[in-house]
Amino acid sequence: MKTFTLTFILLLFSFLHLKSQTPTITADGPTSFCWGDSVQLCINPATYHYYFWSNGGSTRCIIVTHSGNYYATVFDSILHADSSLMLSPVIVTVHNPIPVVYQNGNTLYTDSFNSYQWYLNSILISGAINRYYTATQNGNYSVKVTDSFRCTGISNNIDGWPPNMGII
Repeated sequence: MKTFTLTFILLLFSFLHLKSQTPTITADGPTSFCWGDSVQLCINPATYHYYFWSNGGSTRCIIVTHSGNYYATVFDSILHADSSLMLSPVIVTVHNPIPVVYQNGNTLYTDSFNSYQWYLNSILISGAINRYYTATQNGNYSVKVTDSFRCTGISNNIDGWPPNMGII
C-alpha cells in the first residue's frame, strides 16, 4: 500500500509540475529566410515525453525549410495533452524569388525585383544590371535577381536571338 501511495503522489506531483509549465516554441534563428536555408524549432521546457507537430514531426525539435504555421501538441508521461501551442503558432516564411523572362523583339525583361544581373550562355554580361536587357547576339540568356529580403533566384534560359515572341 505504501508503494502505491508513493507512486500515486509522485505521478500527481509530476502531473501538477508539468501542468504548471506552459510549453513554448523557440527558434534558433530568424523565421523568415531564403530558400535553401532552415530554422530549428524546439519545444521548451524539455520535460515532455511526446510531441506531435503540425507538420507530422514527433521529436522535441524540428528543422523547418518551408513556409507555414508550426505548432505542436505535447504529452507528459501519463499522456496528459497540452495543445495550447496551437493558439500561438510560429510563422515561418521562406522567400524564393523566381524570375520569369519575357521577350519583345530583342528586348528581354523580367518582373520587378531589387537587383538584376543578366547572363549569356551562363557567363555574366558586364554592366547588364537593369530590369530590361537588349539581346545583341545569339545565345541563351538568363537573369539572376535579388528580392527585398536579399534572396536570389535565377530564371530559365531563353534563346534571345533571333527574337522569339512570348513568355519563357
